[in-house]
Amino acid sequence: MSALNEHARQIARHPLLGGDIDFKLCESGGARNSAATVESGFDRLRVSVVEEVVAMGPRAVGGADPGKDAGRHVSPWEFHDMLACGDGCGSRVLLDVRNCYESAIGAFRVDGLPTLIPQVRTFSELPGWIDRNLEALTDKTVLMYCTGGVRCERASAFLRERGAAFRDVVQLEGGIWRYMDAYPDGGFFKGKNFVFDERVAVSSGDGTVVGRCLACGRPWDDYGGRHRCAHCRMLMLLCPDCESLASGRLACGLCQQGGGLATGGPQQPRPARPRRKLKILCLHGFRQTGKAFRGRTCALRKKLRDVADFRFIDAPHKLIFYSKHGQIARTNSAVDIEPAALSPCSETDGCRSSQSRLGSLGTKEQGPNMPETKGHPVVKRAWLINPEIDVLPEQPASENGACWLAASDAMNHDQYKNQTFGWEESWKCLSEVLSSEQFDGIWGFSQGACIAAVVCALQEERQRLQRAEGGDSSTNDGRNLADSDESLTTILDTQRPESAPLVADNRCTDDGFDDCTPKVSNSKHLTAVRFVVLGSGYPSPVEEHKALFRRTGLLQVPSLHVFSNGIADRQVPRQDSEDVAMLFRAESRQTIVHDAGHIIPVAKTHIEEYRRFLERFLDANDEGD
Repeated sequence: MSALNEHARQIARHPLLGGDIDFKLCESGGARNSAATVESGFDRLRVSVVEEVVAMGPRAVGGADPGKDAGRHVSPWEFHDMLACGDGCGSRVLLDVRNCYESAIGAFRVDGLPTLIPQVRTFSELPGWIDRNLEALTDKTVLMYCTGGVRCERASAFLRERGAAFRDVVQLEGGIWRYMDAYPDGGFFKGKNFVFDERVAVSSGDGTVVGRCLACGRPWDDYGGRHRCAHCRMLMLLCPDCESLASGRLACGLCQQGGGLATGGPQQPRPARPRRKLKILCLHGFRQTGKAFRGRTCALRKKLRDVADFRFIDAPHKLIFYSKHGQIARTNSAVDIEPAALSPCSETDGCRSSQSRLGSLGTKEQGPNMPETKGHPVVKRAWLINPEIDVLPEQPASENGACWLAASDAMNHDQYKNQTFGWEESWKCLSEVLSSEQFDGIWGFSQGACIAAVVCALQEERQRLQRAEGGDSSTNDGRNLADSDESLTTILDTQRPESAPLVADNRCTDDGFDDCTPKVSNSKHLTAVRFVVLGSGYPSPVEEHKALFRRTGLLQVPSLHVFSNGIADRQVPRQDSEDVAMLFRAESRQTIVHDAGHIIPVAKTHIEEYRRFLERFLDANDEGD
């Protein structure tokens, strides 16, 4: 604690960071359990630059400035006095702006004071709730509160922006946290204060149990079991006697009522039915293939075969065959050889372009420097390429049937940062797969993880545009996401110079079984994935993708990020993997840091963590499956 206090003092003295930061420090009694530690993501210090501290969704984009238009701050003691109005509350109304699962275990309770507890799953749903319930807030003195005061800054500004009838908004400074500091016995706050770290909740001190078991209705306020709704993945309260129900298809109160505003007592859980396995689309890394990725994940697939089915596809862009120092280096910059794997290099393999490009690519190796191989080199593929080094030149095949070039200096560990072309062909391939099959999630590795993050952002962009147009689209529930406009399918198309033609065929194959010729204009539905797993990922270097991430803000798709500790992985630095993780919301983001190299680890502890993450999305078979 002394170190934390010193850190706060140093920050307070900093010319840029110092000021009115309210550091909330307390002694922790430890994690609720290991599952809470994994899900909270508060296992180490993270510093990131974001546009919004808390995302409020598209309705609030470009709206009121919280720094200028937030409600009037009052101390815990002033807020307490305003609550203690008895029969003289008049036009006052109490508004809780937290998520409903937080309010379910603790809230302010004042006799005679109208209290509004929005039944919303996330903070981004609050603006819609406010707009639907303005009548209850018109010409009222709104007493607003949240956990620590941050969400009130956004919510109060949003409400006051609605007009003169909504200007009288008072917010509890420091939130429930500071109120409990001022009133250790709980005061008007009953139950527990939900927190997003590994403690899960902090008691108000009066011992009141506000929460109720979803199934039987008995008093219960412990989220330690981490039980989640089979439909929306929201946390649910289940007492020990009813925990066995969690293994089936169990819906939260909101889902059972179709998203209604009131919960009103214990719910009868839906009967459990046999659950289907998850279907996961797997995207390989740079200079790899779907077949190779499938082979390298053999142990992973075997250990998770009861949880998921994996579908592997090829990226559209074929790559050049390079050699280093007369040898076939077994690195990310070289090619692996498999006997008689494919036909010799031919025109259809992309061995045609301009001789003039050889200057930047290197010279064709001759004589004894040519790699000696038996059979033919396996074509390697990519989702994004660097046209300066990844475009096949016009060269005759060597005696062993391959077009070989000496690796240039640009073929180094940083080459992925310059792979900015080829998205149009890759998106056509992916959109065809996503429109023809229904996937629960995507598992990407290295460049495949980079692409998977872009797909998630594009999915949320499409949903945002459909909402703006008044359309009805599914969210991350594994159902279909309707195309609102054909132009959306190419929203991220990149422009490539004519001097850098891309080499791409239009086949995405799973071990050579499928032919998915792009038919984007005919695609009416794209799967909305429910989760994503990113192994050794990094943010896309494509400028259009960067702009997309700025528009979407933090991604809501639940994500699992698997990367090295920064020592063993020589291809992708840990910081890059952390940067792509920071594109996703902290509440739904998990990380696994391992001490292996540029791989997906399959040790027992890692498999257990994969399984815990995936089992959150296991669902019963739908009718018609």
